Amino acid sequence: MLDKLLPFLIAGALGLAIGIERERRHQDIRSMGARTFILLGILGALTGIIENALLQASICFFTGSAIVAGYIRASADIAHHKKVDIGLTTEIAGGATFVLGYLAHVDALLSAILGLLVLIILLSRQTLHRFSKEQLRPNEIQAAVILFVLLLGVLPLVPENLTGPWGLFNVKQIVIIVSAIAGVQFLSYVGVRIFGDKVGMPLAGFLGGFVSSTAVFLSLPALVKKDKALAYSVASAGMFASVSTFLFLFFVVAVLSVGVFLSILPILLPSMVMGSAVGLFLAKYQAKESVFPVLKNPLSIRSAIRLGLLLAAIMAALALIQKFLGVPGLKVASFLSGFGELHAVSISTTSLYNASKISEEIARNCILLAALASMLSKLIITWILSRERYAWVVTAGMLLMIVAFLLPWWIF
Repeated sequence: MLDKLLPFLIAGALGLAIGIERERRHQDIRSMGARTFILLGILGALTGIIENALLQASICFFTGSAIVAGYIRASADIAHHKKVDIGLTTEIAGGATFVLGYLAHVDALLSAILGLLVLIILLSRQTLHRFSKEQLRPNEIQAAVILFVLLLGVLPLVPENLTGPWGLFNVKQIVIIVSAIAGVQFLSYVGVRIFGDKVGMPLAGFLGGFVSSTAVFLSLPALVKKDKALAYSVASAGMFASVSTFLFLFFVVAVLSVGVFLSILPILLPSMVMGSAVGLFLAKYQAKESVFPVLKNPLSIRSAIRLGLLLAAIMAALALIQKFLGVPGLKVASFLSGFGELHAVSISTTSLYNASKISEEIARNCILLAALASMLSKLIITWILSRERYAWVVTAGMLLMIVAFLLPWWIF
């Protein structure tokens, strides 16, 4: 008996909760209230238990007509009293309540979860409106659309065995990697936008490193120029950005080859631990609260295309260098490329290993050379843009990271 009643109880409870929210939201307008929403939920559950298709269709038509009639009545009331239009939210919520009632008979747990989600959305009206009108930027909407198209539009359509010129790279692999990198960078960017001015410099720098550690180091000296008292906290953000870029490196390499990932792990991990320790130490000297600089949105049509072309070009170049110049040329190219793009070099060398063109040891050494170049590039950027105490602090921290990196590399 309880099993039969459970869908109706869930449908009624969801209708009550949603109806109360709608009734309190529009107290001065004749619109659907708590009783109507309870009945809609129960009616939906009743429709789910009826096996006659014609009767089900009739109930659905009746419910839809009632919701439309409710909207017409509310609109007339608004026009008569010259009030602001309240939109279609109440009517859509009524339809959702009816469907949730029907779903409660099919899957009670799913119906309850989705009902709570609907209620949260309704209760978050002001927050969502403020976010969409005041905080969300047009280029961020574009970035989300691009990521959606990459994951659900482009990726499924690329053939598995499609290769570039002379078979130097796999196109499907490039699209997968670009999508993964774009997703992580966009989520990290969102984290910086939401929490950047609340969590302080260390965590904001850490999140920014997933977007672009180079961009973080390019933007930090400007903060020190405005206020020299921020030297230590700004330097801590730089250290954590260096740590997160290595963490991101682990992610992209592990996706391609667990073996190569395990080979670089014991060498890069001590450097990451050292960078984290230095960053935490510097954070203790934070003189006052500071706001992390706003990073450029990492995703646009141009940036996505540029990332794909850059990755394809580096993969093709390293494959040609390995073919004609051998291992020494590949190592030199990896080191030089690491000054500009660490992750693309690492992906390219790991792909060469997957294609059995180089050994795991050579792939590991090429990635580590690129990582060393990446750390050196941060020192160069710092001294080009700053001559203050900040530059000396960053230099000391980065040198400690480099030492912690070179020692295990020499040992292993």
